[in-house]
Amino acid sequence: MLQIRLLGQFDTRQDGKRVAIPTRAGQSLLAFLALNAGTPHRREKLAGMLWPDISDENARRNLRQELWRIRKTLSAEAPAAPDYLLTEEFSIAFDPNANYWLDVVQFERTGGADASTSDLMQQLTLYRGDLLPGFYDDWVVLERERLQARYEQLLQALLERLIAQQLWSAVLEWSERWIASGQTPEPAYRALLLAYGSRGDRAKVVSTYQRCQEALQKELGVEPSDQTCELYEQLSRGQHVAKIDLTHHTWYPPRWTKRLPQGNRRSKVSTFSMWTMRPSSSAASF
Repeated sequence: MLQIRLLGQFDTRQDGKRVAIPTRAGQSLLAFLALNAGTPHRREKLAGMLWPDISDENARRNLRQELWRIRKTLSAEAPAAPDYLLTEEFSIAFDPNANYWLDVVQFERTGGADASTSDLMQQLTLYRGDLLPGFYDDWVVLERERLQARYEQLLQALLERLIAQQLWSAVLEWSERWIASGQTPEPAYRALLLAYGSRGDRAKVVSTYQRCQEALQKELGVEPSDQTCELYEQLSRGQHVAKIDLTHHTWYPPRWTKRLPQGNRRSKVSTFSMWTMRPSSSAASF
């Protein structure tokens, strides 16, 4: 089985043995096709996406070379394995029926209202970090933001359940995980405040609030929201608080603003909107 991890790092393994895709362009190409398994993409679109600042002829040649490298690398580890890439004269697609595992697919597979608390925890452990860190292709940046938002949505849902069940140790653990993701999430600090307050640890309430203040000021240049301040005041006075609001109240600037240089000739090709990341009825026209 081919295993592909894109969350936290790019990592491919064939039957448990690491497979090294040698170039950044090849990694980006394989990741894009795997995330859109079953959707054919025009060769010129892929070439323009990966090499926006060179001629059409050179971009198409680079695409052919990367496809050859990917196939050679994968077949070297498993000569009997099927070809994961479906190539035609004008289009390329990742075979959705191939024997493969993709962490992003697994991460998004569950997490609905009917999911159990343990299922939510298992799902969240799949998110080992941002999608393809260090990659700044336009499509990566957009998909990275979408998955980050999904991760925060699931974390909020999990923390709300844990708070309702008064599982304070778990609240502390998952709040810290959220903070460690690098988003400076104010709701996670509110969850920490409530957990320490419910344990009667006022010293931790004070230090956590100060920590929240410092993080927000350093990363965003803002003060804690009214909701966080009010919660802190209540807990520092020893008042009992049964429920808190875990939605965001702080404005967050875009995290990922770096882009690959865009040539004038190819700028309209290399700037992708999110519809390119999902199969549609018009896919066959590609």
